[in-house]
Amino acid sequence: MATKNTGHLDIPLQKLHIDNHHHSEGVRVIIHPAQRGVVIDTPGDCLRIVTLYTYGTVVRAVRVFGIAQTPSQVKFSLRLRQDGDICSLCDVYYDHGSDGLVLRNTYHSPIRINSTSAFASLDETSSQHRIEPDDAQVIAPAVWTLSVEDSLVLEFRILPRFHPILQLPELPTLHPSTKPNKLKRARSLPEDIETPTSQIRINQKVKTLHTEDEGVLLYIPSSQRGDSSTALTSPSRHVQSLAEGDKLIFPGVWGHDEYSITKRRHVASAGLAEVYHANHSEFGECVVVKALKSPISKTESPQEVGRRVISHADSWFREFALQKELDHDSIVKIYGGDARYMTLYLEYVPANDLAKSGIWRNSENNFAGTKDDASQIWSEIAGALEYVHDKGIDHNDIKPSNILFSRERGAVLCDFGLSCLTGSQPTTNGGTPYYIPPEYLTRTLRGQLADIWAFGITMLYILGHIPLPEAKHKVLYWRIAEVHSPARPVRTTQQPRQPTAADKMRSWLSEIEETKKSLDMTDYSTFMLIDMLEQNPVRRVMASELQKRIVFEKKPKYRARMKERSNDEQENDGVDLPSWRSWSHEGSTTEENTVIVTSDAKVIAKPPDPGPPLLPTEEECTLPRP
Repeated sequence: MATKNTGHLDIPLQKLHIDNHHHSEGVRVIIHPAQRGVVIDTPGDCLRIVTLYTYGTVVRAVRVFGIAQTPSQVKFSLRLRQDGDICSLCDVYYDHGSDGLVLRNTYHSPIRINSTSAFASLDETSSQHRIEPDDAQVIAPAVWTLSVEDSLVLEFRILPRFHPILQLPELPTLHPSTKPNKLKRARSLPEDIETPTSQIRINQKVKTLHTEDEGVLLYIPSSQRGDSSTALTSPSRHVQSLAEGDKLIFPGVWGHDEYSITKRRHVASAGLAEVYHANHSEFGECVVVKALKSPISKTESPQEVGRRVISHADSWFREFALQKELDHDSIVKIYGGDARYMTLYLEYVPANDLAKSGIWRNSENNFAGTKDDASQIWSEIAGALEYVHDKGIDHNDIKPSNILFSRERGAVLCDFGLSCLTGSQPTTNGGTPYYIPPEYLTRTLRGQLADIWAFGITMLYILGHIPLPEAKHKVLYWRIAEVHSPARPVRTTQQPRQPTAADKMRSWLSEIEETKKSLDMTDYSTFMLIDMLEQNPVRRVMASELQKRIVFEKKPKYRARMKERSNDEQENDGVDLPSWRSWSHEGSTTEENTVIVTSDAKVIAKPPDPGPPLLPTEEECTLPRP
C-alpha cells in the first residue's frame, strides 16, 4: 500500500483514525484548519502536531493539531487572521464536570457549529448551534465544523477525558477464634454472614452512583490490583466525595507525570468547595486539598450551563494564579493544582480558624483567646494584608474563619477564592455580608479598602467588643447579591413591609457605629479600629499605614504617655506623634477639607458638613451603578 501526505479538508476528520495512545496521553481536541490564518492561542506544552491516518487501498496521512489539557489550563483560544489583522474568534473552555467543552463566541458576528458524526447521543437539535457574540454553548464529544459568515474555518473533534483511577483501601480480614476461652465458649462468625470482600465493597460503591452522570473511573482493590478491575460510571464530582482512605491516581499528560492523592481527614464542606487533608505523592504526606464543586443545575439551559462553567473555571484559575505569586509566612502557601478536576493543593497549617467553636470561640460566641493572642493576630495579618496589597491583589473575603491561628505557628491568612487584581471586581458577589463595607450600599465596590473594613470587623470580634457576627446575627442575615435589588411591593395594607437586604445591612452598620461609640478612648487600639472602620473609604487607613501604627503602639513610652494625657495635652506634647494621630475619629465631617469620591470616580474637595455622619439612604441605594 502507498502512503500519501495531505493537509487539506478533502479527507473529513471523521474518517481519520484516532489511536489509543492519543487518548491515553490526554489529547482532548483535534483541530484541522480549513483555511490559512487560523491561530491557536495556548501554551506550548498543550499543543502538538500529530499525524492521523486513513486506512484503505491507499493509506493517507494528515497532519493536524492535537490539544491536551494540562493541570494548569482551563481553556484555549482560537483567533483568525483577516486582512493582515488577527481578531479573536472564540474561547474554548474545558468542562470539568463532563467530557464536553464550552465554546464562547468572541467574534463580532455569529458562529455556526455543526456535527458531522452520527453519535447516538446527539439529536437534531444538539448537532447544530448558532452562537451569538458573547454567548456560550456546551458542545458534546463529536466531530464538528466551525463556520463564520458562511465560510468554513476549521473542523475539530472532541475526545473524552482519560479518567483517574480510584483504589479502595484494604479492610482487615475477619478470622474466627480457634482457641476456647476458659470463661466463655469460643465465638465464631455465623455461617450466614460472609466476610466482606473487595468485590462486595465495589458493589456497594456502585449502588451509590448515578448512571446518568458522566465520567468513568476504575475501582481497583489494592489486594487484587493487577488481577481484576471493575469499570463503572461514576459522578464527575467524585474527587469531592472521596471516603477516608480512598486513593485517586491521576493520569499524566504531556510533560506532566502521573500523581496520586489519598484522603486522610475531612476538614470542611461549603457551597463552593470540599476541603480535606490528604497524602500527595509529589508534595508530601499531608497537604490540604481544596476541590471546587461544579455549580451546574440540571434545570438550566445549555447556554446558562456554559456561562456557569466559564465563571467556575475563571474563578479557579484566578485563585490558582494569584496565590502562586504570594510567598509570606502569614499566608497559606499553594503547592499546585489540577484544572482538569478543579483541585488546589495547599500547605497544611496545624492550626484552627478563629471562628472554630470550642477552640477560639466560646459558648457565647466570643473570642476565647488572650490579649496577647489578639495583638499577635492583629500584627501578623496586617503584615499579610500589606504584602498582598503591595502585590496588587485584593483578598475580598477577610473574616475570622479565613484566619488560622496557633500560638506556635502564628496567624495565617487563607482562602483566596474571591481574590482579584486591584482595580477589578470578583467574579461573584460571594462573601459574608457582615464584613462588606458601607460603600457597597451605593456602589458595588470591593477592593483593598474593603479588606481593611472587613479586618476591622474581625478585630472587633478578636478584641472582645462583639461576638462572632455570623453566629450571633443569623436573623439579620442577608444576601450580598440582593443589596441592590429593588424592594418588593406590599400586596395588602395589612401586610407589613419586609426588610430588604439593604435595610438589614443598614441596621448592621448602625450596630457597628454604636459599638465604635462605646469603645474605650484611653486604649490605643481604639484609634486604629475607628480608622479601619471609617465610613468614608477615602479616609480609611491603608494596610501599610496600619502596620506602622502597630509598630508605634508597641513602643512602651509612647503607649504610656497616651494613656496618661488627654487629647489636648498630646497636641502640645513634644513627642513626635505620627500625622495620623491628629486626625479626628468622630466622622468624616470634622476635617477641614474632606475628600470624597463621586460617581464618576473623580476626587473633589468638599467643605465640612456640620451634621453627624449618616449611613447611605434607601434612595441612594437604588441609584443606577456608575
